[in-house]
Amino acid sequence: MRKYIIILIVIIIAVGVFFVKHQYDKHKNEEKLVIEAQEHMKNYLKKDYKNVKEVHFSKDYNIDPTGGVEVSGYINNNKEKEFSGIYDPTNKEIGISVVNAEERQNTHLRMSGYLFCLIILQDSRYVSHTVQTYS
Repeated sequence: MRKYIIILIVIIIAVGVFFVKHQYDKHKNEEKLVIEAQEHMKNYLKKDYKNVKEVHFSKDYNIDPTGGVEVSGYINNNKEKEFSGIYDPTNKEIGISVVNAEERQNTHLRMSGYLFCLIILQDSRYVSHTVQTYS
């Protein structure tokens, strides 16, 4: 009987160690993905927007079920110049972004291959619009 209790305790400890290791690895992978998203967002802002010298990221981030990473923050030490963007790790690009800054000329919407729906309040009813872009 004592032998079975010892075996049960060893199994419980092994399962616990496996679970903790799995959670640790998942957290490390998320950290790497967020750092990658921040780097791409920083490059995107500096390339496509005027007068972007510094980029500050908030500690909050969101990883959606499809793998997209949403990062946000502000630029040039001005908390009113906020931005938010979703990084697509599959295509290694910023898919959708909202930036409170002046765009450079000759930039265009970079949502190649994205299918999304816009819900617009029009005439006191919701109208759904589907947009497909191609590259």
